Amino acid sequence: MNEPFHSAAAPVASIPTPHPLARGLLLAEVAAVVVLLAMAVVIGPYYLVHLPAAGRAGSLALLAGGCVLLIALLGRPGGFLLRHWQAAVSGMRFPLVIAAGILTQLAVAWLTQPVPNSDGEVYLRLAAQLSQGQPYMDEFGHRAFWPPGLPLVLSAFVALAGANLLAISLCNLFLYLVGVFSARSLGRALFSEQVGTIAALLFTFWPSRLLTAGVASKENLTMAAMLAGTAMCVRGLQRSGQRWQYAAGAGIAFGIAGLAQPGLLLFVMAMPLCYRYFRQGSIWRYLGFSAIAIGFTMLTLLPWQMRNCAQFDSQFCGVATNGGSVFYRANNPLATGEWTAEGQVPITHLPELEQNRLGFTLGKQWIMEHPGEFAVLALKKLGLLLRDDRYGAYWSVLRGGGHAHEKALETSSPNRLFAYQTLHALSWVFWAIIAGVVARALGQLVRQRGSDAAGIMLPLLYPLLYSAAVFSVFESDRRQHMIALALLLVLAAWAIAGNRGQADAGRPVRLQG
Repeated sequence: MNEPFHSAAAPVASIPTPHPLARGLLLAEVAAVVVLLAMAVVIGPYYLVHLPAAGRAGSLALLAGGCVLLIALLGRPGGFLLRHWQAAVSGMRFPLVIAAGILTQLAVAWLTQPVPNSDGEVYLRLAAQLSQGQPYMDEFGHRAFWPPGLPLVLSAFVALAGANLLAISLCNLFLYLVGVFSARSLGRALFSEQVGTIAALLFTFWPSRLLTAGVASKENLTMAAMLAGTAMCVRGLQRSGQRWQYAAGAGIAFGIAGLAQPGLLLFVMAMPLCYRYFRQGSIWRYLGFSAIAIGFTMLTLLPWQMRNCAQFDSQFCGVATNGGSVFYRANNPLATGEWTAEGQVPITHLPELEQNRLGFTLGKQWIMEHPGEFAVLALKKLGLLLRDDRYGAYWSVLRGGGHAHEKALETSSPNRLFAYQTLHALSWVFWAIIAGVVARALGQLVRQRGSDAAGIMLPLLYPLLYSAAVFSVFESDRRQHMIALALLLVLAAWAIAGNRGQADAGRPVRLQG
């Protein structure tokens, strides 16, 4: 039975008022998300539009244009857009969404046929090695430098179809199905059947995700796993009886996400905070649910950690050894905020354990000695994280020929460049509209229903806060906000459905402070 957390029959008074400190924390969390989303809309034109020789005046003009766009999305034009979206999707049915999604997913993979390169090429090679029972090792002899999540999942499809586009496409189709069913389940559990269907539709035709249909991308795995884990947590915490299987399933999903992106383990540790408004019954039952979920996350990671302990004679027992290298490249005098080949002190020639250790040491040292420069760089990284959503267009079209960035620009045909620029712009428009719609919805929720009602949104908001915190320190890029956007689509679906802070009629579940 679908049990929405709010119903049209549920009065605002049925939501208990939390402690003032808890209410202040909730308001701060919601405000931080609104600021991040507003920032994404404002800086988009600055990064997307090129004004030759415009200088500082041109930059200010682009930022002013972003401010105008934000005001429009938050004002009457945004409401007009939402009403038309609602009319367009009002009769949509989930089976139709799934059928269209499968056909479109396969069609995009066949039309783009991207050649694996850079990280995708490495992941495909590692998956092929795993499928053949060979050691997990890259061309430089690194045994744990690359997170194993995607190669482990992809290896099953490589064993079936070979190390080629077909295997990648089938793997991405599977991950799409996991993600779309999870998005629908999450929308239904939090809000209503209609919201679940719209969330599935947005996830299906999200341009940047759809364009990775033929790309070996760990983001497809992390998005699907995080959606699945979040949906199971919400479902489990809604039920007063048999719910521990949901906690175990969520933990496994979060563990798989952690194997693909080890930094996500920080998010899992924050789980008790982001689900605190879902508690029913005693605090001990809630803590027990959280402990089971976190425990199964650790158990999912354990076999790979034990493997690494054995590989490195107990000198390293984590998931991947690339953290120190990434950390130093992101925090040194030559850092730009984006990926760089090397820091001021070359370390990439060192053995992987030494890279990891020395990278963290040098990076921490630079931060402590240059706190002002670090703060400015962190702000720049935040801008790079939020600037647009071109990841799919970049890897499937511009880099789809298998060339590095500069060579791709030089050798791409006019048709390919035009297709890339068009898809890049489309991806940014989608990202900007979703950011504006969600910011608008959160503001309306707090004004109309009070801050307490925003508590059930926290599982959808925390991934963006996580991304902003982590990738203001490490190397940053728009692909790292895709995990957060996958969950924000559920909140955008609620806004499009026109619920105005309420779900369809049903049995309300009391929120706990």
